[in-house]
Amino acid sequence: MKKQGFTLIELLVVIAIIAILAAILFPVFAQAREKARQSSCQSNLKQMGLAIAAYAQDYDEQLPRGSYSVTIGGTTGGFRWMHQIYPYVKNEQLFSCPSATYTWTVGALSNAGAYGYNAYFLNAQSLAAIRKPAETVMVGDTPGGPSASNRFRMRPSSAACWGPDTGLWNPDQSWPAYRHQENVNILWVDGHVKAMRRNDLERTAPTEDGIAMTGPNSCNSNRYILWNLY
Repeated sequence: MKKQGFTLIELLVVIAIIAILAAILFPVFAQAREKARQSSCQSNLKQMGLAIAAYAQDYDEQLPRGSYSVTIGGTTGGFRWMHQIYPYVKNEQLFSCPSATYTWTVGALSNAGAYGYNAYFLNAQSLAAIRKPAETVMVGDTPGGPSASNRFRMRPSSAACWGPDTGLWNPDQSWPAYRHQENVNILWVDGHVKAMRRNDLERTAPTEDGIAMTGPNSCNSNRYILWNLY
């Protein structure tokens, strides 16, 4: 008896089934991959929290400065918060989110990776001055980029304080980057790390007690607990 092969219709049906399965499974695989990257990012932030705590212990409970100017090898640049805690971790990859494009190198005075320090801590705040450490942002995902002037820190914007807004965030500063399936990973002052959705982090209405976000000293009429609890 002569053995029959697949007909063209049968082959087309098989190809169609494979295409349908691929369309279903590829997004699932992509989500799983991003979930793994998010977990790795959270691990980075957790280790940063431990490093910042160790730094504070060595410097009379003072948090690192966001940045100050130094000259190394004839080059003057910003000595960022990452440089200050690097001796406690000694791992450059720690400062590069797996889901971000930009990386960070410890020798680069004017380049920052993809994590931003809460701008309200730029002046070496005391841990004892923070009233609610579990509700105060310390470090989080930012867009990242080669510009040191706006990539090593993270802060909200206010039209009255920082100039015109684009949406909720001033483009001249590093705003939180929601790159983990619409979530941003945040390290809080007490050391815990949590993924936050946009609506949970960007609550700006001053009528909500303790929720809105304030600006510099001239704009401190509104107290916002997520950013400056002192």
